[in-house]
Amino acid sequence: MADFEALNEQRSETLRQIREMVREEAALWTRYFNGHNTAEMVAHIERNRARFRELWDQHEEVRRQMVDAGLIPPPAQPDELFGRPLEDPARHKIEDGLKEEMEAARAEYYCASQEFRLFVVQGTGLPAPDGNLRARQIAAAHSAALRKYTGTLRRFNSYLVDGKLPEE
Repeated sequence: MADFEALNEQRSETLRQIREMVREEAALWTRYFNGHNTAEMVAHIERNRARFRELWDQHEEVRRQMVDAGLIPPPAQPDELFGRPLEDPARHKIEDGLKEEMEAARAEYYCASQEFRLFVVQGTGLPAPDGNLRARQIAAAHSAALRKYTGTLRRFNSYLVDGKLPEE
């Protein structure tokens, strides 16, 4: 019978090495990712890929030995109860409709936002009574577009998270 303490220590050491590699990758990302050194970062990751695969295979071998020795339970196998959920065409249709509505509201907001920014920079160019009215109209259109866009975002996210039909 295999020695549980020895196998567990070997497994723990392998996991520590894997965690250290992941931390190094995160530090590497922070150090190199400035838009200019991406090639250097990718080259470093490629050099470490073989070492990571070796550590992972070692970890899996130790786990297999522990399972064979009866020291830990075998990994759970997926069955039909926990398989992928069935695709629901009605859900996809609702999601697609909400997505289209959200994209239309986003486009409308983008146009209103561009007009508002142009107004902020240049003004309306109209004299006082008409200029004031036009400024209020531009601001109102921008606010309405923003409310519509955020509302469609909320409805879409709510449907994705809760699975409930959006309220009209």
